[in-house]
This record gives sequence, C-alpha cells and structure tokens, in this order.
Amino acid sequence: MENKIYFDFVKELLRLNKINNYSSKVIGYKKSKILDESFPIYKVDINKKGSKKFCIVAGIHGDEIAGPYSVLKILENPKFFKKEIHYQIFPILNPSGFVLKRRFNDKGRDLNCLNKKTLKSENYKEIQMFHEEVKNKNFEVFLSMHEDLDISKVYSYIFEKDTKKIYRKLFSNERKWKAKRIYGDKSDGKGLIINVHDHSLEDRFFSMGKAKLSVATETPGKLNLERRINMNLKNLEVLNNYLLGSMFSEQ
Repeated sequence: MENKIYFDFVKELLRLNKINNYSSKVIGYKKSKILDESFPIYKVDINKKGSKKFCIVAGIHGDEIAGPYSVLKILENPKFFKKEIHYQIFPILNPSGFVLKRRFNDKGRDLNCLNKKTLKSENYKEIQMFHEEVKNKNFEVFLSMHEDLDISKVYSYIFEKDTKKIYRKLFSNERKWKAKRIYGDKSDGKGLIINVHDHSLEDRFFSMGKAKLSVATETPGKLNLERRINMNLKNLEVLNNYLLGSMFSEQ
C-alpha cells in the first residue's frame, strides 16, 4: 500500500497530460527490492518546437514534496506554458524516496550528485537514467526545486559570481535568509549561496556549460504545503518571463 502514493501521483500526472495533450515518456524504471516494486520515472515535454529550453527537475530528495506537487499545479494550467519555450520536466526523480518519505533513495544514497562515480554505481540508477536523457541537450534555464524542511525562510543556490538580477527576483516578497553564511557556505546576505561546487545537478549543469542559468531553490518546510507550492509557482512565472524577455534582461 505504501507504493500507492507514487502511483497516485503518476495517475494524476498522466491524466493531466492526456487532457492537455502534453507529451510524456518513461525514461527508465527504478527497481526497488525493499519496496518490491519497479517504479517508472517520467519526463514531460511541452512545446517541443519552442526555441528556448527550460528544464525543471523536482523530487530528487524524496521528502521534499512541494516540487512534485508544484509540477502538477502547472500542468493543470495550460496558460502557464508559452509556445516560445520548450519545457522539459522531470516531476519525481527519486520515486523510492518519495514512497519512503525520506531524503535518500532506497539504497540510502543522495541522488543530487552527478559525476563519474554516480554514473557508474548501481546505487544511482535514477541519475543515470536522467543523465542519459539530457546528456546531449543544453538549456537556457535549469531549475531544481528543493526544500529545507527545518526552516521558515527561503534561499537559493547559484553557481556563478555574477548575481544576475533574475536571481534576486526569485522568492520575491518572501522572508529570505539574510545571513552571510548559510550552513557554512558564503551567502550574499540576501538569500543567495554563491558558487558552491558540490557536484549537484544544478552545479554540474552550470559548470559543464549545459545551462546558461542554473539555480536550486529552497522552499521552507516549516510552512504549509500550499504556501510552498505557491512560492514555486511564482518562481516559475519569473523564469518564464525571463526567458520571454518581457520583464527582465541579464546584467
């Protein structure tokens, strides 16, 4: 029965895809012995002819649920998707962690790591499936939606020294972490952790030149789920407008 939470999510994902004629496919199956299940991992493609490429990733850490449910919310609203933008969305990369309601996968591994070791290890099959799908692709924007379950303030990770105006538009009007260090890492004092090279997906996409703009957002897990989803939706709208060039320009 515990596996039902994932398959209920998938059922709703596929329902929305069918209603709105979105394209989706299974990029692979996560086989879990401890859960006695083989979980399909999905990718959703919208507006494949769009010239701007926007990659959205959620559910890397299984207990960070606002990202996956934010994906369902945008899929409910076709007006969100702009024809000029090709959206490539990975709603849940860690299905076993999602079922187990924990950060790590069923092998006890943190999947937010992309390097030579994880691309060879049997413990990181989910990352290998994801990498196989994106290894020959480049994006204008790469967004990884995360949560910090222990706080009530927001912050983001970026991977360049130049803090573009667009980064500061994320989490607009939300209570940001203002410390000069966040978990020991240097911050700008306005909620941005800068240039932390940790082999996370968002780090690797930027450092390998696969994304012009790469960011990981952290919603505060101490706030209710609806509010966290709304924060993600606002961030997604900001990045949409950035890609369309209608509101912001790079500095």
